[in-house]
Amino acid sequence: ALTLFEPIGVVAAITPFNRPLNQVVVKVAPAIASNNAIIVKPSEKTPLTAMAFAELLRRAGLPHDMLRVVTGDPKKVGDLLIHSPAVGMVSFTGGTKTGLAVAQHVGMKKITMELGGNDPFIVLEDADLPKAARIAADGATATAGQACRGIKRVLVEEKVADTFGSLLVGEVRRKRCGDPLDPDTDIGVLVDEASAIRAEGRCREAEREGAVMLYGGERSGSLLQPTVLDQVSPTSELVTEETFAPVAPIIRFKDLQEAIDVTNSTIYGLQAGVATRNFEAFLRLATSLHVGAVNLMEGPNFDSPLIPFGGVKQSGLGREGIRYAMREMCTIKTITLPWFP
Repeated sequence: ALTLFEPIGVVAAITPFNRPLNQVVVKVAPAIASNNAIIVKPSEKTPLTAMAFAELLRRAGLPHDMLRVVTGDPKKVGDLLIHSPAVGMVSFTGGTKTGLAVAQHVGMKKITMELGGNDPFIVLEDADLPKAARIAADGATATAGQACRGIKRVLVEEKVADTFGSLLVGEVRRKRCGDPLDPDTDIGVLVDEASAIRAEGRCREAEREGAVMLYGGERSGSLLQPTVLDQVSPTSELVTEETFAPVAPIIRFKDLQEAIDVTNSTIYGLQAGVATRNFEAFLRLATSLHVGAVNLMEGPNFDSPLIPFGGVKQSGLGREGIRYAMREMCTIKTITLPWFP
């Protein structure tokens, strides 16, 4: 028996506003590599990057029919792509609510879904705390916190929580806020003011529930200062939902089982990071967490194009990563041959 991977035909790719080049590349590259045509519908908030990238590929010799970019009202254009009989697969990256709607209407087409997450970074008492604080600060504030796999929860073992909180504040203080076009800026604005208001509101609600503001929390228009909160409740909306903002909420835990229970308590399961020197403890976490990947001494935001990327539960279906995405974008054909004497 021979097993062949054949191109599915036409892939419709719907991408979000954050990381507007990367999100397009990780869909276009495997589609072309597996000999599929692809139609890209970028976010209406960031369409120019996708258009410029497509133009570069055409100048490099890519046949025009292999790649098209369409823009416009997301519901109207998205519905047309999802229901088109010419489309054999839908590859969607975006919010969980929209992803569920796409999945309900796509019909008998292949789908991959890269949806939301509230990814944890788990710090055990034996960890290199200064290094863990740097990882947490970078993972929570990169791209102003607007990353599906960015650090959304910082779970810290109770014995070292006070020390770690001070170290994290020290790292976050060094982050410079301002104009994204200024090369000295570390943290720029959120995509719009409504997003900043929503994140600020969740921080204030967490405080009313008992969280302690260690740093930041102030908003000016669509710019939210990097924020560190301690003693955040695991049931606070700030950490049960995906908060797209430069916020590092610290949740304290007593032992490994509590860290596992808190991590697994939400609807999401994208990626996780662990800081520890205890490999046995890491293996227990790695095999117990309901997520798509667990990274040792890295945040959940660790990224490589060579490894599979994707989540479980309502964080998605299928996997990206060049080889894995190529297989997702193919159908499997089996050819059986008789034995000859």
